[in-house]
Amino acid sequence: MYAAVAPILRMPRGTGLFDYAIPERIAPAVTRGSIVLVPWRGKKTPGLVFGVRERPDIPAARVKPMLDVPPIAFLPEDLVATIEAMALETFASSETVAQAFLPQFLKKMTAPASLAAPAAAAKKIERRLIRYRTAEEKWRRTEDSVRIALSDRRSAIIVVPHSDDVAAAAVRLKKNFGDAKLVALHGDTASAGYRKAWLSCAEPGTPVVIGTRVAVMAPTPNPGLIAIHESDSPDLQQYDQNPRYDVRMAAARRAELAGADLLMMSRFPRLEEYALAAGGSLTFGDDRPAASARLVDISSSAPSALDKILSPAAMEAMEKALQSQKKVILFHNRRGTASALMCKDCRHVFRCPTCETAFIISGDKLECRRCRRTETVPAVCPKCSGAGLRQIGRGTVSIERELAARFPDRRIARIDADQPASDIEATLGACDIAVGTMQLIHALAELRADNHDIGAVIATSIDDLTAFSGFRGQERAARTIAIMADIAAETGAEFMAQCLGPDQPRIRNLLRDYRVFAGAEIAERTRAGYPPAAELVVLTAVGESEEAARLEAARVRGLIEAIVSGGGCE
Repeated sequence: MYAAVAPILRMPRGTGLFDYAIPERIAPAVTRGSIVLVPWRGKKTPGLVFGVRERPDIPAARVKPMLDVPPIAFLPEDLVATIEAMALETFASSETVAQAFLPQFLKKMTAPASLAAPAAAAKKIERRLIRYRTAEEKWRRTEDSVRIALSDRRSAIIVVPHSDDVAAAAVRLKKNFGDAKLVALHGDTASAGYRKAWLSCAEPGTPVVIGTRVAVMAPTPNPGLIAIHESDSPDLQQYDQNPRYDVRMAAARRAELAGADLLMMSRFPRLEEYALAAGGSLTFGDDRPAASARLVDISSSAPSALDKILSPAAMEAMEKALQSQKKVILFHNRRGTASALMCKDCRHVFRCPTCETAFIISGDKLECRRCRRTETVPAVCPKCSGAGLRQIGRGTVSIERELAARFPDRRIARIDADQPASDIEATLGACDIAVGTMQLIHALAELRADNHDIGAVIATSIDDLTAFSGFRGQERAARTIAIMADIAAETGAEFMAQCLGPDQPRIRNLLRDYRVFAGAEIAERTRAGYPPAAELVVLTAVGESEEAARLEAARVRGLIEAIVSGGGCE
């Protein structure tokens, strides 16, 4: 007998599977989904068996025998089939997909020698798109579904977008499911901790797995539930390594193969999921009212002394909340000391040389918000050698200082990407005024259990939200507004949004009912050929130097343009 094996290594697309002969002594332990050890370029290498057959695809004399079967449970069929599907969908080899999720097996490990095959689903499968309003509602609905899965003697997988969320989620799950086996799964595939957690998922029993993207491929037997929290988060998509996969697609595929319930949970679902619901692939019910906000026109009002950031109406709302012993939440979507650095003489804007994004100023450093490149703030302009460098706009660091000067008796906290997520909840509990970016809004919306001590939620400029380029700009802006409206509604706080011209259609559009907004936005994207009406393909050009990569990108672009124009190419 022979096995079609994918060595668990990163390999180029189109590599295919490799045939290995199965020695009689280990034949009973080798089946589809088995982890085996095979010879690969003179080394003992783990591999995943995708099939067993009587004859190899190459001459038998050229086939090498596999070496052994380590004491590791074989993968359930739904997981093996999901790996195959992901390889096709992400244009990656099966070896690369397996390597992305499976830990290194050749180091010290303890694991069961076998794993029971998953039982067939006996109930109607639910595929639901859920729009929640509070973190408590999200968890209540999740826990109800977990109980159903456990009562059916099936496992549950809960995926969260950020590793910082895993610990807090695990504490809550442990409190409510103390008798169930709970496994937290996230981190580097080379990590001993990840390997131990991964192997623990495969042990017999009915585990509840909580983790980041990799958790969707946990080897847990017989999954009955896969729940995706914050299913609108961009962090659920792997951009920076091969395979570039979307955990939502992987979850949908695995849930279908395993006969498991699928929950896509979000405060403001992505339009891709809404389109699936409209087409009948997901069940969606939403009777929530549209976001309610007090729009403040700052185009003609006299600014306050607070660096012309807050209108008199906003300052009044802050004073009122503080006098009522309530917190003030100030959302400002620019972190750092200033949002840009410009030469007053030649108008040169300092930009990241890697991605051309304008640098923000953070202390004495220029920092790229996109690729995290940092440089020292220069003394003169590199273009004209002028010394008249001007900081443009204000970041959260500057506003924090100005708030401290304006409210010397109040506790001011700044919450943005510079702060560790583990400290945010304690920081929020101890402050009177919190100023921050989306990190602050996320903490209030998803991590903090009780927001009833908030008296005012103020967005300094929703014009900044609509200024983002790309076809998702309006959707992101509407989502941010909806989340802030939820936070304010939870405690009865006032939600105030400053803008230039509140009667402009692009501003009013952000406050429409979700279904109305989604329908109009999808119609617009359909006309323009954007998702969910079409697929976008990202191609990355690689070269030995930046110039070589640019030339390769230009060559590929020329080929694509020739195909689109009908000229074809060789």
